[in-house]
Amino acid sequence: MTWQGHTMTAKTMRITVEKETIMLVRHARAEQAWCPICGKHVDVVTLAKEALAEFLASKDVQQWIAAGRLHVSREPDGPSHVCLASLLQCFEL
Repeated sequence: MTWQGHTMTAKTMRITVEKETIMLVRHARAEQAWCPICGKHVDVVTLAKEALAEFLASKDVQQWIAAGRLHVSREPDGPSHVCLASLLQCFEL
């Protein structure tokens, strides 16, 4: 490209943004269970009652549940399950 006898060159800049997130889930046990939202058996984390309150206290977790991205099933007389497939997808952007 020229402009009144001057040659212009295009410059390219590459910007890389990296984001790392760590989520700790305490007092949990992994197992297979039915996810009613996925409609199939999946790997889930079964949360103990004390861990459930701590897990649900996270603003990110609350937003994921409200948006339908995180699948949490609660049984009336049983444990609460978090679908691991949906949890992992919450971190993929």
